Amino acid sequence: MKIAVPESKIARSRVEQVSVGEIRIGAVHVDQLLLSNVHVQTSTGLAQMRNVRLSLTLAFALQWRVGVKISMPDGIRDVDFSDSGTLDLGTLTLGIGFGNLTLPGLANLAFDIPSLPVNNLAAVIGPIKNLNLGAVLAEQIRAQNLVTPNNGFTIGGLGFGGLNVSGLGIPNATVGNATVARVTGGALPIPALKIPNISLPQASIPTVRTQNVDTTANPIVSQLPGVDIGLLAATLKVTTTAKFHLDELRLSNIKASAAIGEIALTNVVLPYEVLGVTLSQIGIETLEIPQVEVN
Repeated sequence: MKIAVPESKIARSRVEQVSVGEIRIGAVHVDQLLLSNVHVQTSTGLAQMRNVRLSLTLAFALQWRVGVKISMPDGIRDVDFSDSGTLDLGTLTLGIGFGNLTLPGLANLAFDIPSLPVNNLAAVIGPIKNLNLGAVLAEQIRAQNLVTPNNGFTIGGLGFGGLNVSGLGIPNATVGNATVARVTGGALPIPALKIPNISLPQASIPTVRTQNVDTTANPIVSQLPGVDIGLLAATLKVTTTAKFHLDELRLSNIKASAAIGEIALTNVVLPYEVLGVTLSQIGIETLEIPQVEVN
């Protein structure tokens, strides 16, 4: 004999404890991640430069010109003896040591980004283990085509051909616990997901160190006042190159904060697998069964 329940309705069910052993999430794919109204605020405290050295290299060159021009009578081409060139006078290097320099707090830096899109985002999320959801309240639960038990049952000393009960209502029921070993699904599609008004708390970095900082300025060419006595003209040219070196740059008390107006995700594909689900102390307040058939 079997009991067939075509349809049953549970108005409200309360689960005192929901525990999930492990949730495995597959490779997540997002067509587009859009960040709107991003505001970033940063500031630094003390800046220290250790063993600062400045090196100046002066390269000297003499540009000269010698010219003799003799005018000839008409019909005869003038005689022009002239020559020019550059004479290398060598280089001079000057080294200046400043030792350790300490700068006060640097100016705050703030910038705004109206929109920052990221397309075709893929990520792999690790499993979530030992998830405890606490008490859960479920409403408007409907079950259809329930048949129990699968192998039928018999009652000794009582016989009847069939039993049909309509409009059966059970005020409440309780279940001690229920376990589900594994729940699998294909992929959970999320067409659009928006998270508004995200404020990231201020983060502090105690100290940042950078060692062996070198920088070289572009060469600057300057000319000193020249000498021109007719037959001879000369100009002194100086090419200056500056090199800056410090052993260590140390920034302390760095603070940064950010605010995002909205995060929008489009076409999220989320494969999932749930392992080890435990439901404890299930209470069913109202159970309505329109029809029960016993054959």
